Amino acid sequence: MTATTTTRSRAKSWFWGGEEPEWIVVALVVVALLGGALLMASVRGRVTALDVEGMTLSYPAEWSAVGGGTAGSEGGLVRVGALGSRVCLSLSVLRELDPANPVSMDALVAQRGFSRAQRDTLYRTLGTAPVDVGGRRAVAVSYAYAVDPYATAYQATLPIVMEGTDYILTHAGKAYVLSLEAPAERHADYAATFRRIVASVRY
Repeated sequence: MTATTTTRSRAKSWFWGGEEPEWIVVALVVVALLGGALLMASVRGRVTALDVEGMTLSYPAEWSAVGGGTAGSEGGLVRVGALGSRVCLSLSVLRELDPANPVSMDALVAQRGFSRAQRDTLYRTLGTAPVDVGGRRAVAVSYAYAVDPYATAYQATLPIVMEGTDYILTHAGKAYVLSLEAPAERHADYAATFRRIVASVRY
């Protein structure tokens, strides 16, 4: 009985007033984790507004300007993406539009597809569909292609399959392409982000 009483007293002393009040440490860790989670949610919820030639859209604030890659390289206006990944958004001019010589959406889609097929390794069109972007008629072209992360054949790395969507739209006498793409294995993770970007487009 004495041993039991001593053990309980020692336990109470350790928990409430001993030399190592671990409950305080645990509480501080929990508070720190909650604070970190709230901060991360706050940062992820923030967006950067972009205004290009009278067209506006928003993308995640943590994204930054990126170089390289293939999306939007023709007539490129903007290229931003998630740091340390190949996830990106690009906006480019496909062509000037002449009111005296109208061009159909089908022709614009064909032009974009031909350009990509000439430039991107193993480019494939996965599907096309009419969509509404900012209250205007547009066409969404889903696609995939391969990227070799290294320039030599001596690197033991497989090519990366990229998956994305080109949104072909017209504004102020020009045809634009809004491209949103990510590595195929991560594409589903960014689907909601991509939808929010498209929904933010205004003219």
